[in-house]
Amino acid sequence: MHADDARWSERYDGTLVDLFDMHDEIAQAVARELATQAPGPRPAHREKLENPRAVESYLRARYEVWKFSLAGLQQAERLLRNALELVGPNTRLLATLGHTCARYSELGLDPNGEFRGKAAECAEKIFELDENSSRGYLLRGIVQFYSGALRAALAPLERSMETRPTDPDALSLLGYLYALSGRNACASQLIDKVFDIDPLTPINHFLPGFVAVMEGRWADALPYYQRFFDLDTQNPFAAWTWGYVLLRNGRVDETAEVMRELNNEHAGSVLAQLGAALLHGIRGEPEAARHAVTDELRTGGGNSELLSRELTHCLALAGKTDEALDWLENTIRIGNINYPFWSQHSDWVASLRTDTRLEALMTEMEQEWKSGVSSSGEHRGKSTVGGEKGLR
Repeated sequence: MHADDARWSERYDGTLVDLFDMHDEIAQAVARELATQAPGPRPAHREKLENPRAVESYLRARYEVWKFSLAGLQQAERLLRNALELVGPNTRLLATLGHTCARYSELGLDPNGEFRGKAAECAEKIFELDENSSRGYLLRGIVQFYSGALRAALAPLERSMETRPTDPDALSLLGYLYALSGRNACASQLIDKVFDIDPLTPINHFLPGFVAVMEGRWADALPYYQRFFDLDTQNPFAAWTWGYVLLRNGRVDETAEVMRELNNEHAGSVLAQLGAALLHGIRGEPEAARHAVTDELRTGGGNSELLSRELTHCLALAGKTDEALDWLENTIRIGNINYPFWSQHSDWVASLRTDTRLEALMTEMEQEWKSGVSSSGEHRGKSTVGGEKGLR
């Protein structure tokens, strides 16, 4: 962390639950800092947030957007539009509004791309305010990500990071994409920077664990996922990821409790459905697992890396080999080409390994993965998260 980052060391007494009860004090302090960080010559409406109420709306929206729920996205959208009415065109608010709109597709709520179109419009408005905006490039990458085009997302995200090297949102999403493509050392370097810059956002805490999951190091992933859940127990995505890593570690009874609570609090959500399907599959209940894979999950999985990946697992565990391979093919199309994960680490697809179609998919994936790792200068089997590790 740089010496001038000390301005962010102000302490506030309270818990995460108390955060929004202290919003006036925090919002005013953050507003002052956001105002001072923007380059001087730029018009105020481009980047600065000086209005405390707009800052409060921005902070609340950033929390809501990561709930992985329709209610969270709708609330985030309302907050951001209210903030824009208060301060006028603003790149920070438009970028977060675009991110909110893009995430509708991951819930299966944007079959025609209407919300992704709104997100793309936000990006264009940002570039009208600033033709070289890092937030504009970030949003373009986000739109590609939620459109199921992870390869196309890399260039704008890398451009965003070049323009603003300390943007935690660009660093975290780019690190996530590097992990999905098997560039684990690159992913870990970016994730380390995220913690230096933004250690207070709960979702950032699971990122090192995600790299561990991609490397098949289930036990190493546990503390990171638990930290995310402990910091944000009301977040359905935090609950789902915690249940997921417990299941990866064979802690089925604990997973069942987490998933039961998730279903109680968020009945019918895609995460509750996905959790039930995985749990039934691991328990050796193929009929129940197949029943849990709904049309809603299938619709949401078309362009969603996460849902497509886990539908592959659910259907493989349920004995639906052909459909599982369809989803694996879709996952590769989207851009998850972490060859070691699929070929060696994920035993949830063990039932597919004798199928000749899987062999063809693995050959295709291996070639692209090797090309990406080679171009990035990484060495096979090396990770900066857990030290040196050879492929199993």
